[in-house]
Amino acid sequence: MRTIIPIAVTIAIVYFILAIVLIIRKHIKGEKIKHKFLIFFFLFISFNLIGPFLIFLPYTHCEDICYDYLPDSSGTRTIDEVTVSTTKTGYFFDGPGTESAIVFYPGGKVDTKAYAPLMYKLAEDGKDCFLVDMPLHMAFLDIGAADYYIDNYEYENWYLMGHSLGGAVIPAFLYKTDNHVDGIILLAAYSTFKIKHYVPVITIYGTNDGVMNTKRFNDCISNWSYKTQEVVIRGGNHSQFGYYGLQKGDNKASISREEQQEITVEAIIEWTNNLEKNKAEK
Repeated sequence: MRTIIPIAVTIAIVYFILAIVLIIRKHIKGEKIKHKFLIFFFLFISFNLIGPFLIFLPYTHCEDICYDYLPDSSGTRTIDEVTVSTTKTGYFFDGPGTESAIVFYPGGKVDTKAYAPLMYKLAEDGKDCFLVDMPLHMAFLDIGAADYYIDNYEYENWYLMGHSLGGAVIPAFLYKTDNHVDGIILLAAYSTFKIKHYVPVITIYGTNDGVMNTKRFNDCISNWSYKTQEVVIRGGNHSQFGYYGLQKGDNKASISREEQQEITVEAIIEWTNNLEKNKAEK
């Protein structure tokens, strides 16, 4: 999909230019436009190819603090025990841990960088993180993105994590990949796919969430693995899992963003550590 998008846009631009050139040539020569069908065809194809991308182009930008957790002009940044660098499709947060890694899918139409502080906190506590920069900020355009990291980096334990739309597409990834995943972490998200029974799941959301469809969330509980843990953050909302302001339709949180993310990190670290302990004892 990352290759298809620029190809489609290029074709659309070429068709659009051809249509404009035909119109200009006829106008300069003072001739009537005889090939109206051909011009209409070029315009129709160009708008149908590029139209969907124009819809997805606008997205919510991250807050300035996020840049403190991202690579500088040298391509890397080291903060205490965490080194942040760019990867083929995103960012790598390399902390003191060596055995476990989390691949993170951002929420729909949200700036990837908005999740950098959360990734840093997890890496600082021993879980290295790969923050995926999705095409057009839509996770469903590259559901299989995690395969690249699992195939090219060596870790004993792999977890997939996503916020909102990013979390919703993760279960679909399990049906596409041959790679083993040790657990799924859903932030304000639910699965419309049946999650394979052997994959543990932790779902974390806030009581003030105004974006997540609660009825749909409850209807989809039957899709969860039997190994599912639910963490409810009192006073937390949808937006505060990232740093991008208050999302449209969301409710204001009654706790700070820092507190919500601290609770989130503690829950994830405790959950993953327990999974790894049980795995080692088998």
